[in-house]
Amino acid sequence: MRVKDVSAHTLVRMELGGSLREAATELMRNEVGVLVAEDARGVKGILSERDIARAVADDADLDFVQVRDYMTSSPVEVADDAPIEDAIRLMHEHGLRYVIVIQEGRVERVVSARDIPRMLAPDVARIIQV
Repeated sequence: MRVKDVSAHTLVRMELGGSLREAATELMRNEVGVLVAEDARGVKGILSERDIARAVADDADLDFVQVRDYMTSSPVEVADDAPIEDAIRLMHEHGLRYVIVIQEGRVERVVSARDIPRMLAPDVARIIQV
């Protein structure tokens, strides 16, 4: 089984200078837990709902603080044709819930730790969501 076989969520992109409030709105609107932060030269990081929660805990002004201030820089990437075990290993080694999937040098999508059990064992995924 390959990474490309994992059904992933909508890829949401946002500029580094966007506010955390805008980012939270995009996450909610698209019903995803992470977005890709980029500038004109490409992907610079990812911002997850956990990063926004950290900003709230820091009492950050969500209208003023930018995505770049709370994103995870240099996100871990995996090729879309890599074995799914590679994505699992990378998540485990780096303590991550998300990896960026690259296809022909471009960011294709993001796969989460929740996407993998959904694909591998639909019954287990249903139990997890209860």
